[in-house]
Amino acid sequence: MSAHDGDGEADAPTARGVLHPEGIRAARSLAAGVVHEINNVLGVILGNLHLGERQLPDGHPARKFLGEIKKAVEDGHEAMQNLSVIARDRVLKPRVWSLNELVERAIASVEADIESDLCDLGPRVSTEVWVAEGAIASAIGWLAGSEPATGIEVSTHLRGGEAEVVIEDDGPTPSEAELSSFFTPYAHIVRRPKAGLRLTKLADLAARSSGSVSAKPGRKGGVRITLRLPAVEDP
Repeated sequence: MSAHDGDGEADAPTARGVLHPEGIRAARSLAAGVVHEINNVLGVILGNLHLGERQLPDGHPARKFLGEIKKAVEDGHEAMQNLSVIARDRVLKPRVWSLNELVERAIASVEADIESDLCDLGPRVSTEVWVAEGAIASAIGWLAGSEPATGIEVSTHLRGGEAEVVIEDDGPTPSEAELSSFFTPYAHIVRRPKAGLRLTKLADLAARSSGSVSAKPGRKGGVRITLRLPAVEDP
């Protein structure tokens, strides 16, 4: 793993926040079982929800509560989708892809005003495209949902044999203790709640692609997340 972030400064040991390989394997094993069990429960809830909606007339006050149940089921389904990505043992179809294009697609999927500065050298990486795009978009979306509203900058770099994605904002700065467990499932970050599995997906992507990920305070406060993946030379 590289010991430097996008601006060339060494990361503090407590700020790395990277899941160890044993932790990744344990998370995948747990995730596979949880996805199966919870999807069964969600299926029963959703089936009965549809039956209830069909039997209630329009305008019935109980429809409000059914709507809240439906929203909770949708949130649970999204969590299971994230878990299913982590539960997979290996990347099935890695492709050589432009890192800049992956980042552009990730940014486009997030409803927020995001500044980008993409490397002119056009770094390329070998990864499973939808996994990489989804993981990067999840991290950006989580930062975009932080309160108060913050400015977000996303940049790409090519440094030696590594291609980097740097995501930085100017929101609340996590503590050293929070940074040390930043990428663990459902990390507890006091002023930035609801991390869920968004950041874990980024760590999982790094592990699958023989890369690394780190977090440290940003230059303007906030947080600076750096994802590093092995760069692939142009043929």
